[in-house]
Amino acid sequence: STGWDPDKLTQPTVAHALVGALENMGIDCFDHSSGLDLQDYGWSLYVAMIDGEREFDVRNTSGWMYRVNDILPDVGCQEYVLRGGEEIVWYFAAYGYENWYSKLTASKTSVVTGEEVTLSLSGTKNIKTGLGGASIYVNGSPYKPEGQELLTDQSGKAVIKFNNPGRYEISAERFTDQGIRDIVRPLPVTIIVRGQAIDSGAAAPGQEDQLETALEPAVFSARTVSSENGRIIEKLMLDETIIASLDQYAGQSIVIQPEETCDVLQVILSGPILQAAGEQEVTLIFQTEAGRYHLPAGILPLGSMAAQLGADIDQLSLTVTMGLTAPEQERTLTKALEPGQQMRSGPLQFNLDFEAGGKTVALTSFGHNYVKCEIKLSDASINISQATGVAWNAADRQFRFIPTLFITREQETYALLQSRHNGIYTVLETNKTFDDIAGHWAQDQVLAMAAKQLLSGRTEDTFDPDRQITRAETAVLLSRGLALPDGKAEALPFSDINGQEWFAGPLAAAVEENLVSGYPDGNFLPGQSISRQELAVVLARAYRVITGQGQLGEEEAAARMSRFSDAGQIGDWARADLALAVEAGIVQGYPEGAFAPHEQVSRAQAAVMLMRFLQGIVFLD
Repeated sequence: STGWDPDKLTQPTVAHALVGALENMGIDCFDHSSGLDLQDYGWSLYVAMIDGEREFDVRNTSGWMYRVNDILPDVGCQEYVLRGGEEIVWYFAAYGYENWYSKLTASKTSVVTGEEVTLSLSGTKNIKTGLGGASIYVNGSPYKPEGQELLTDQSGKAVIKFNNPGRYEISAERFTDQGIRDIVRPLPVTIIVRGQAIDSGAAAPGQEDQLETALEPAVFSARTVSSENGRIIEKLMLDETIIASLDQYAGQSIVIQPEETCDVLQVILSGPILQAAGEQEVTLIFQTEAGRYHLPAGILPLGSMAAQLGADIDQLSLTVTMGLTAPEQERTLTKALEPGQQMRSGPLQFNLDFEAGGKTVALTSFGHNYVKCEIKLSDASINISQATGVAWNAADRQFRFIPTLFITREQETYALLQSRHNGIYTVLETNKTFDDIAGHWAQDQVLAMAAKQLLSGRTEDTFDPDRQITRAETAVLLSRGLALPDGKAEALPFSDINGQEWFAGPLAAAVEENLVSGYPDGNFLPGQSISRQELAVVLARAYRVITGQGQLGEEEAAARMSRFSDAGQIGDWARADLALAVEAGIVQGYPEGAFAPHEQVSRAQAAVMLMRFLQGIVFLD
């Protein structure tokens, strides 16, 4: 470089943030053809391409742009020095400065079935032509009630309601008559819907667009059946002729299943098939008698996998393996059961292995994405309050909580797990009791959270519900609740933590997700108690990470805080986050009207708040 040697980049900039974000997504920033092309013009560094989308691909004014806190800077990304707390958005603008840069908000983000929500699309553009005619997207696909797309009016508003409970991601998009996107699709708003399903004669928003189509045997170019360790294994290879028809399944799901009953299903897919499926936003569902594995093709880091294998995407192949584990593995899990525990399903394995040139790389993590898998229960008479899906951690030989809902499909009960990684999963039912919790106001919540592998007692028989919870315990509780893999303990930046503590791995995961932070003096103070407003802020940050929900505006936040008689005691630094936590139903005040922001949180209170949080993001029933 003649203009921007490393000695010029002495402080963190937007350029650094971009590289870090792409690496977290699994995009290879050293791949300048399909990863990141950051060009040096001497006077500035210039982003020419991200993830295969290159400037001028659409027209001679198209390209990548960035905003910081909703403002379009007038300097290159390498000159914008970060101070901390900025919100940075990179977006591809087909029309350059003439593109609408848009934001989407919802009048409510937590509703019951049948309750109307007003969506508002807003934005800025050099030429004002209005925000009407934008198609509303639900869970990644255009929403078409009664066969007609839901569009925004000229003021950018649309009204939608949900007939089924669930978690819905809402966004919007508009194309010109020439097929060019002139509104940048905004970051999605997540709406949590609770209550009983309403029989309207139509599917829930998003569900009618997530159609499932089972592939016919003719699309497989090879099929073999073998036996190993008493298990029947069926292996299928998907033929590349399917690429030509994938546009028929855009935004939908295709189901891949064995021709005959088997214990393990293995499916081989080529790089071109996966790339085409990702472009069409197709979800691949792999199905056997034991369960289902939902794999959105678009989240696969094909460029990164190809780079690790020293190959092109066209040379890649992916083997998806799902099914019952080998008998010796099941015996290992059975030996690890504690008193009062039982497995309510056979343990299933879910593995992804990329191969090229005789080399293989396993994909074990999906970054920030949660992938769904369904496990059929061996007995429908399960106590849901005492049951959860778990992942087997071979390193410490323990079961770990996985966000789980229980659903019914064709009169069979399934556990629906949401996980950021692959591995071995099963469903545990645990009858856990503590001697000191009987009659306590939080007895039911504490026992339920302990049964779901989220809480531990102070001893085997005591929980100590009224003892104050510490900052370290809070970080561990949150990491467990989100099923985060342990972070890099040795990289913790706190002077009072050496990385060998029992909580170091989960704490590192929470730090990496920007859920918790230390103090200005460089300490974390792991043994210090935490106040109600501090815990509310941590949970609100986690809520934003999972749902994509932004902070409330000043007026909205003030309105939420006005309900508390002691609102004046709430710290300015906590108001916006606390308001979001209140709106989401995560935290509540006391019956007399106070919130008591400085009151220290007990272990029982923390258990209840975490349970509300996980139910609010639909990670628990």
